[in-house]
Formats: sequence, structure tokens, C-alpha cells
Amino acid sequence: LSGTLADLRRLSNFSRVLLRGLSADEVQRMLSLVAEQDVPWGLSEAVHRQTEGNPLFVQEVVRYLVEEGLIAREGGQWQNSGDISLTMSIPEGLRDVIGKRLSRLSDECNRVLSVAAVIGREFRMDVLGQVADVSEDELFSTLEEAQGAAVIEERSSAGGIVSFWFTHAFFRQTLYEETFTPRRIRLHRQVGEALEDVYSSRLAEHASEMAEHFSNSSDAEGLRKALAYGEMAADRAMSVYAYGEAARLLEQATEVQDVLDPDDVKKRCELLLSLGSAMMPLGQPRRVLESVAPEALEIAESLDESDLASRVCKQALEALNSYGAATIFGSDDARRWAERSDKYAIDGSADRVHADLALARICHQQGNFVEANSYVRRALATAQ
Repeated sequence: LSGTLADLRRLSNFSRVLLRGLSADEVQRMLSLVAEQDVPWGLSEAVHRQTEGNPLFVQEVVRYLVEEGLIAREGGQWQNSGDISLTMSIPEGLRDVIGKRLSRLSDECNRVLSVAAVIGREFRMDVLGQVADVSEDELFSTLEEAQGAAVIEERSSAGGIVSFWFTHAFFRQTLYEETFTPRRIRLHRQVGEALEDVYSSRLAEHASEMAEHFSNSSDAEGLRKALAYGEMAADRAMSVYAYGEAARLLEQATEVQDVLDPDDVKKRCELLLSLGSAMMPLGQPRRVLESVAPEALEIAESLDESDLASRVCKQALEALNSYGAATIFGSDDARRWAERSDKYAIDGSADRVHADLALARICHQQGNFVEANSYVRRALATAQ
């Protein structure tokens, strides 16, 4: 083929077309043509995200969504009837296509790629070599074989660091899911340790990756690392305003904590407070009020920790303010949280200031302006 292409390049009317995945707009056009009607943008965008625009994958994914009842015709139009925004199972038709591609590779190549799949969609060659336990020449051969089959592609970077990328997420997902679960758990632990070694001087920058791998551990030491790295990564995400990533990491850390030491409820309360702080900039103050703050307060009260309870109440009041501004302070929710804050706030503290201001707003909503004014004056005196 290489020789033929070289000969063809001598022809004046020869051109080579590089095939890439369809864009989200092109996926919508394709779906509309197949369905012979307009398809909602949200559905097209979700299918594009899953398939990366591969036309064969688009076709198979749509067939899967119909069979699973995740999309259906309503009023003569295709509508999203379920949540297809999350990673779904690979449709059987695609699994067959991907399996056929992988079956052309040697057993050793498939074994090494299975290790790479545990590392992630993108993986460094030095990390893979450390975990896969193969010689450098064997590693080169298997990666060349996989690259030749267009299962992976090379991504070189500065400093001589060589990384690879699965050409499609479905390749990585298939290899990952077909790995024996106990072996997969062990590999996650080994990958986490390899990343600790490789990024020893930059742990905070890669804490999210290590938290992900160690969270799959079945032993206490690995879970402790998952918790520590998860909190480290969440702090870093908060510092750069990546609140969605911070919330995801903190929810994962809470799950890890429940497995690691379910009796340490104070730690769970601290994690819930951090989670609430990440949720509010995401526009989820109602969730803070309805689930996060009540659970955190219940824990703080059970521990008889007034300071912790006061912090929870302060966060709930911030959520109330974010959710409904001044008008929300006429609600029963606001009154209850203000009373709780008043109960736990320590005199002379910043929490006391917030509690008095909340009480002032409650009184103002009720028309008790004199009492509201006295709370404001007390808050101001404490703040000064």
C-alpha cells in the first residue's frame, strides 16, 4: 500500500482524504436523514459524545438506544426518554466489531493493552512498562502492533515522555470490562503506585488520577490513599474554580470513607461540608439544603460538636441566600436554620455574626423591624 500511494502521488489529480469523526452538527444531520425527520439537538449531542462521530458507531448506538427504550418516538419525533449522558454499556453490535479488531492482535498485545486500559484512555509508556512487567523491547513490539492496527496512536511530548491514546473510548472500555475483576483491582493498585513514583515531585497535579486508581482498592492502605488524594485533588479543583470536578471527587471520597471507616462519622461530616462548598457555586444550593446540610447537622449533633454544627448552619444559611435571596427568609426552612444557627453559634465569633444577620432577616420578613434592627446592631458590634 505504501508503494502504491507513493506512485499515486505523482499523478496531478491524486488527493488523499483524511477521515475523521463527524462533528456534532454532522451527527444531527446523519440522524435526521436516517429518521427522515428532525432529531433534537440534545439527543444528537449525547450520541456524538458517546461515539466521537464514528458513523458506524453512531448507527449502532442509536439502534442500542431504541432497543433499550432510552429514546422513543413521541408525537412523531425521536425524544430522549432516559439519561444517556452517562457512560453506557457497549452495544452488542459494536462489541462484535471491536472484538474482531482486537482478535487480530497477538495474545501478548491484548494483555498489555488490557493493562493500558486500566491506566486510562491516555497512558504513559513508562507507567505501562512498569505495571505490565515486560521488557522494553517487548513493550515496543506490542505498542507498534497496536498502533499498526489503529487501536492506539502516539502522543509524544516534551522531555522525551511518550504517551499513547486509545483511538476510541470504546476500545479502552471493551478491554477494561473484559479484564477479570480481581486482576483489575490489583492492576489499579499497581497503577496508583506507579503514578506515585513517576509524579513523586508533582503529586498534587496528578492527585485526581491516583485517587481514581486507589479508590478501586480492596485494602485499607489503598483506600486511605484514595481518600487523601481525593481531598488533595478536590482542593486543587476548588482553587481553579473547577467546582464540578471538586464535587465529583468529594462524592467519591465520601464513598471511599464509608467503606474505609463507616464509624468515623466526624470525617464524613467534614467531607459533606466540603461537598456543600463545591455545590453552591454549581447552582445546587437546594441540594445542599435538602440533603447535605441536614445529614451533616445530624452527625454534628450526635457528636455534641457545637463548633461543627455551627459551621453546618452557616453553610445552610449561605445556601438559603444563594437559593432565594431576601424572599426565602420568610420561609419555614429559613426560620429553622436561623434558630439552629442561633443555638450553636459561639458568642464573639464570625458564626455569631451570620446567625444574628439571619435572625434579623427573619424578623424583617415578619415585620418586626425594631427587633431586626437590634440583631443587626449586635452583629455589627461583634464584627467590629
